[in-house]
Parts: sequence; structure tokens; C-alpha cells
Amino acid sequence: MKPLNKTMPLVLAALAIGGVGFFFGRIGSPTSAVGDDHSPAAKDEHAHEGEPKGEESHAEEGVVKFDPEGLKLANIEVRTAQALPMPSGIVLTGQVAPNLSGVAKITPRVAGKVTSVTANVGDTVRSGETLATVASTELAEAQAAYRQARASLSLARSNLQRQRRLAGLGEFGRHKVEEARGNLASLQAEVLSAQDEAAATKAEIAEAESGLAAARAAREQAESALKLAQAKLERAESLFREQIVSRQDLDQAQADAQNAAAALEAARALTSQAETGVASAKARLRFDEGKIVAARRRLDTGRQALAREEAVYRSGILTSREVAEAESAVRKAELDVRAAADAVRLLGGTPGGGNVVAVTAPIPGRITERTVTLGETVGTDKALFSLVNLASVWVELNAPQGQVARIRVGMPVRIVSQSLQGRTFQGVVANVGDVLDETSRTAKVRVVVENLGAMLKPGAFVSGTFVGPAATQARTTLAVPAEAVQDMEGRKVVFVPGDAEGEFRAVPVQTGEESAGLVEIVSGLEPGQRFVAKGALMVKAQAMKGELGHDH
Repeated sequence: MKPLNKTMPLVLAALAIGGVGFFFGRIGSPTSAVGDDHSPAAKDEHAHEGEPKGEESHAEEGVVKFDPEGLKLANIEVRTAQALPMPSGIVLTGQVAPNLSGVAKITPRVAGKVTSVTANVGDTVRSGETLATVASTELAEAQAAYRQARASLSLARSNLQRQRRLAGLGEFGRHKVEEARGNLASLQAEVLSAQDEAAATKAEIAEAESGLAAARAAREQAESALKLAQAKLERAESLFREQIVSRQDLDQAQADAQNAAAALEAARALTSQAETGVASAKARLRFDEGKIVAARRRLDTGRQALAREEAVYRSGILTSREVAEAESAVRKAELDVRAAADAVRLLGGTPGGGNVVAVTAPIPGRITERTVTLGETVGTDKALFSLVNLASVWVELNAPQGQVARIRVGMPVRIVSQSLQGRTFQGVVANVGDVLDETSRTAKVRVVVENLGAMLKPGAFVSGTFVGPAATQARTTLAVPAEAVQDMEGRKVVFVPGDAEGEFRAVPVQTGEESAGLVEIVSGLEPGQRFVAKGALMVKAQAMKGELGHDH
């Protein structure tokens, strides 16, 4: 048997390519595949067709049986199920998505007619490379405004030179002196006029004060007359009561008293009016005197201005208003030119150039969409090309609710793509979603991956293993070697020994995490129960051989 044991790797290779007939003819035949229902007659028929002598052909249904020689050849190892320390890592699945930092929708900066298209879908382009050109009416108008601004600037500079030449000849300085002299004469006239007005006001005050004195004298006279009339009235009333004077004399005394009172009121009114006139005239005098002071100050300023202009004229200093205005016009024209140039650049043109704008790639990458044709009229809201740079991509993994809390931004992640024969890529967690999907109860975990060679394509399915101590937790759980778990009829199974030597039966199990060569058993196998830890593939192959034999 020792030589046979040395040939076991060859036998396993034969199994992998389907040449298992002879080997399992020596091991023995199962009575049934897992869950099959076959009659004893069918079993007898298969036993007579090719099973070796001495093999059990009527074993219990659902049991895989090996004869002693086959059991040795299979090299089956049976262990007792127990809880084992098992590192629990995080392995998630998801899809590749474009990194939005590397995605560009390319629109023209101006509306217009497409005059050329040089890029097509699938082209790899550089940043700044021209993809198309657009002829723009708006840019043509901006270029015209720029040229007009340049012409205005040239004219303003010519005018400034002319004004400076005139100023150098003294033209503007002589005019300034004459203007200052004329202004001084006007100021002198203002002072004289203010003095004349003040003199007239003083005469009015004298006349008003004379009238006020007369009014006050008349008032005093009226007051005396009223007192006399009131005394006469009192005497007449007394004599009338004594019947010394007549009623007519009393009435006359009353009338005289009333007339005296009216005369006093009139005198008082005239006095008040005269006082008001005097006060008004004095107020005008104060105003006129203020005008004189102001006029004299302006006169002093005018004299200083004349002296300054005469000094400037004599020294030849160029301080003409015309030159200052010309300089201001040049500065404004320069600002207009800069504004017009900025307007051209904003539209994607070159100041002084034409009206054709290049549509360029903002980033390097590959053209994934083209929506423009030659001669088409396009607007600034139309994307002419779509560009994707796959140097860096996102992998969006689906994290179950229980694992979200263990994932942190910055964790390293190893991305595996089975479509690329298990090639691995390195990434880093950039974002952990805050919202769980209502159906799957998973959160999106975004991983930024350096995509060397742009091998990962958007939409591809991948898996991600989180790396590092923070992503791994040690725990003790019921676990078996990974090779002990087999797939049969769409179910995970573990083989356990039967009642007799060389007999095994499949037990469906529910598995959990897989790590470090171990598979967690959630249900189907109990601690202390014996199971096939090594050679389960042989048992599965024997069971499948029996199934094929029954289907023959």
C-alpha cells in the first residue's frame, strides 16, 4: 500500500480532469447520492455492471461506503468538531465605479457652430488637448469690442501727448493766470457789493429806529389820554348817580374813554411793528456783514490763487487741467482694454485673435462618449464629450449592518478581481455611508483604488478584504478546515462517519465566515460530533460517481 500512497497526488490530478473511473472502481461504490431515492433492484443492476468483487452494493440509502482497500487509498482523516480560535476579518463584495474626480462632461465655453472634431470614442487624450473647435458669434462681438477699446486707447494717448506739448508752450499756464485775474476782480466786486448792501441796511436801521421812537412817544401820549378819559368817566358816573349831570354827559364820557383805549391799542401796534422792523433790519445787517467777511476771505483766496498761477506760469510747471483730463482719459481707456481682453478670454479666445474656440480636455483620460457632429450648432449647456480617467477608481462595497461600525476612513483594503484571474489592487477607505439600504440593510463603503494600467473597469464585480488589526477580531467559534466543506446539489455539506467502518454520509451545514483556512459552522454540525476533516473531496467524488451510475 505504500507505493499507492505515493501516487495519491497523481490520482487527485486525475480527478480534476475527470479521469476518476478506474480509481473509484478500486475504492468502491456509494449506495446513493445525498437525498437520492433508488430501489434495491437498481442498486443490484449497477453492482453487476462494473463494481469489483467484495464491495457492498446494498448499503443503507444516502450512505457512501468504501471497502478497506479504498478507504486506505482515500487517505481520509476524521476529527472531532470543536470550537477553534478564528480570526474574523471583513470581506465585502461590490462594484467598481468611476472616481468622480476623474470624470468630465466637456461643454463648449461659447455657443456656435462646430467647425472641426478631432476626437472619437476610445481615444486617449492629454490634458489641454483639442477635441473640437467652435466658431462663435459672441466671441466675434467680444473681439470687435476689444479692437475698439484698443483704438480708443491709442486716441487717448495721442491726445495726452498733444496736451502736454501745448502745456510745454505755456498755452495753458497763461490762460490760468488770466482766469485767476478775472476771478480776483469778480471777488473784489463781491466785497464792494456786500459793503454797499450793508450800508443800505444801516440806513434802513436808522430810519426804523426813528419810526420806533415816534411810535413809542405816540403810545405814551395815548396811555396818558386813556388815563384822563377813564378819570373823567369815573367822575361822570359818580355825578350821574347824584343826578348832578345828565345822561348825555355820562354817555359822552364813556365814548371818550373807549376812543382813548382804541387809540392806545393802535399806538401799541405801531410800536410793535416798528420794533419788528428794527430787529429785521439789524438781522439783515448781520447777514450783510457776514457776506462781507466771506467775500473778503474769497478775495484773499483769489489773491493767493493769482499769485500761485503767476508763479507757476513764470516757472513753467505743467499743471494744466487739460493735461490732467487727458491723463485720466488714458487711464480709463487702459481699463476698458483690460476689461475687453478679459471678456475675450472668458469666452475661450485670445485677445486680438479670431472667433474660433478650441474645446479642450480638462484632464487626461479616455473618451467614453461623443455627442457632436461636424457643422452642428451647439450651446454652452450641451456636453460634446464624456471623458473618464481610470488611473484612480472607486470601489463601492456593501457592508452589512453589523460590520459598519468596524470600518473606518483610512483603512487599507485589498481589492480582488476574479475576472482578472484574482489580480489584487490596493485601496483606502474614503467614505463610510451613513444610511442603510432599506432592502439589503447594507451601507455603501467607498474605497479609492490606484488602478494601475486601468485594468479595473466600472461595473466590474470585485471583493475587498480589509487589512490591519483594526479590521480583524479574534474569536472562538465552531469551525472546520475549509476542505471539509463541499458543495453538493447547491448545498454546503460536511461528511460524517456512518454506523459501519468505511461508511460516510453528507450533513447539510450553514457556514459563516472563512479565514485562515477555517470555515465557521453556524448550524448542521454540533461540537463533539465527528466529521471528515481530510479527504472530503474523495468522499464527494465517490458519492457523485454513485449518482452518475444510478443515472446511467
